[in-house]
Amino acid sequence: MKCSLYIIFALCFFTIETQAQAKWNCGINGTASVMAVFDAATQTLTISGKGKMGDGSPWRNLREAIKIVKINQGVTTISEEAFGSAWESGFYHNLETVIIANSVIEIGSGAFRGTINLRKIDVPISVTNIGNNAFTESGLESISLPQSIKHIDSYAFVDCKSLKTANLSKTKILDIDGFFYGCEQLVDVYLPKMVKYIGWGTFYKCNSLKSITSYNSTPPNIEINAFTEYMLGNGERLDISKITLYVPEAFVNIYKYSNVWKEFGAVEAISPK
Repeated sequence: MKCSLYIIFALCFFTIETQAQAKWNCGINGTASVMAVFDAATQTLTISGKGKMGDGSPWRNLREAIKIVKINQGVTTISEEAFGSAWESGFYHNLETVIIANSVIEIGSGAFRGTINLRKIDVPISVTNIGNNAFTESGLESISLPQSIKHIDSYAFVDCKSLKTANLSKTKILDIDGFFYGCEQLVDVYLPKMVKYIGWGTFYKCNSLKSITSYNSTPPNIEINAFTEYMLGNGERLDISKITLYVPEAFVNIYKYSNVWKEFGAVEAISPK
């Protein structure tokens, strides 16, 4: 009888321990170079180790329980769809806080797609690349990216319905392709000084947009279809005559006579700080 009770007690204890904390190997090819631990008491998933995260997200069955994600020093990538899904919006709908160490250099495609309650994220100065749809349909209210960013893939912030401010001015990206498609609450955008091209759908349905600030002395090549749904430039188009364009004072007239830029409601000098 005592033996049976001991076995039952041990099994119960094991079940509680298993539920309270779960662990996975999530390095390349499932190795232990990177480990993930979920603490049920704090609803925190912590990823530690050295090197890249492998493909996939073995913690997916606990997606509704994850509220906080911590990427510790030593981890160099956040894998594709690590905390998001290409097929289902709100997949990690309870995720509210993400802390990324200053060792991560890449945020993978769809990494935080559909995280509707993720209101802010601090991207560290170590990050150089952000994958396509990395923050699509997330709850971000503002973004300000560091100078280390060299490349952002297409549609990184599509349908972020709460996004109001996007500051890319410190980044080194050259192309902006569809980044803010469907960001209906977006008000102010600050472009990178080095940007050369703004492509199709970048500002489609950004109906709240009031200002774009460009720091480039040469007007970037901006497609007429940057403000439409269709690649040929037809269909519904954002009325850019209601948007103010801010540029360096010495280049106001250059923008005023440049294709597409001249259609903005006003072209004004950036106010000195």
